[in-house]
Amino acid sequence: MMKRVLLIVVALLMVVPAAFSAELKIEGGAPAIEKIINPIKEPFEKATGIKIVPLASGPKVALLNLEAGKIDIAMGPSEEDWLKFMAKEGVAVKDKSIFSMTIVGEDRIVSITNPKNPVASLTKDQIKGLYTGKIDNWKAVGGPDAPVIVVLGKLIMPAVTIYFNKTLDGEAALKDIMSVGTAQDVRAAVAANLEAIGIVSKKIADGSVKVPEGPEVPIIFTFASKKDPSPEVKRLLDFIRGEGKQYLK
Repeated sequence: MMKRVLLIVVALLMVVPAAFSAELKIEGGAPAIEKIINPIKEPFEKATGIKIVPLASGPKVALLNLEAGKIDIAMGPSEEDWLKFMAKEGVAVKDKSIFSMTIVGEDRIVSITNPKNPVASLTKDQIKGLYTGKIDNWKAVGGPDAPVIVVLGKLIMPAVTIYFNKTLDGEAALKDIMSVGTAQDVRAAVAANLEAIGIVSKKIADGSVKVPEGPEVPIIFTFASKKDPSPEVKRLLDFIRGEGKQYLK
């Protein structure tokens, strides 16, 4: 009887996954998590035994949490755009020299519309009109006779700012908008409203929405870590530069 019990215990131990040796808390906007972290999470964990804990918030919160030592890596846009955004938000980075910034990928920022909206393409001038309020009805650009609803995500404002800088030519964006949280929230709101238009990373734009032909603005994804990164952070960076490239498309 005892021998049988021991065999059962051994068999159970064989199917229980090995415990992770360490973990990395990585925080940033949804596009960065979707584009960089999700594709490499499983292969990196399998190769290293280090668990990745992704935390979706936004670049501002992520950098503050990194500064406070609450996470291992913050994710955001290029260093220049990141610091500009922090300053615009009224948040002073006390000492940027404590951070090490590493570019880990790129994507494109696009406008998305409801799939039932017949508008197939938008020029830069039309985009400018829609986001500044000069065009307030879809009929003006070949769409339905319906008011335009602009959807923006509070947690992806650096990406929105970069997109506006390239498409609005310095003109002020519309203030009367539908404000949501993450990029996924933007996508969901646009998918649920025929009149809606929103801004997301192209990676986020799935079959629930449409990407009209038009301006696409590049965005860089950056890892921020403390100046002397932990061995786990170094292993992740080495993985992304090496084996992990095959998972990042």
